Order: sequence, then structure tokens, then C-alpha cells
Amino acid sequence: MNMATITFCYKTDVPFNEKYYRDKHLAWCNEALKPLGMQRYEVKKFYQALDGSKPPYQLTTTLYFESTEALQAVLASETSQEGLRDVVNFYEGFPDMFVGEVAYQ
Repeated sequence: MNMATITFCYKTDVPFNEKYYRDKHLAWCNEALKPLGMQRYEVKKFYQALDGSKPPYQLTTTLYFESTEALQAVLASETSQEGLRDVVNFYEGFPDMFVGEVAYQ
């Protein structure tokens, strides 16, 4: 069974408080979402596109869940709404979000 994922993509040139995100929001993710089936998360920062231009996103975060059912349960929960409400504390706007699965490793 492939792991289910949700990826949050934070656009370039949109103010982003990385200290708050790293120290508060990610800590909340671990505390609130691991008991609900989140296995781990991965954060990537982007500095440039392959052609040297600005990338469309400054940072992405992918949360990995043990199953699609676990991810769907989290998405339907008040806990996920709490996390989404926290976005205003570190990002001006709303990230692009994509649900998927790990296809190859």
C-alpha cells in the first residue's frame, strides 16, 4: 500500500514567517497529527528553477500518512481546520494544496 500525502506549496514573493513555521506550526503538526496517522513530514526550500529563474514556490511541505483512509480522516477532522486557521500566523495568503500518494521510491 502506498503512503498517502498532502503537499502544501507556499508561493514565492508572498511573506512567510519561517521562524514561526519551523518553531510553532511544525511542532503543532507533530503533536496533533502523529496520533491521527501522520508518519512524518518533509519540508523543501526552493532557491531557483532549473533555468535559473525564480521558482513558483519558496517552500513546500509534504505530510505522509500510513493510508488514504488516515489522510481522509485527518482532512475531515477539526484538527485539520485548526491547522489551517494557523496559516495566517506565518503566511500571507493560502498555500496551494495537493493530495496524492507515493508512487515510486
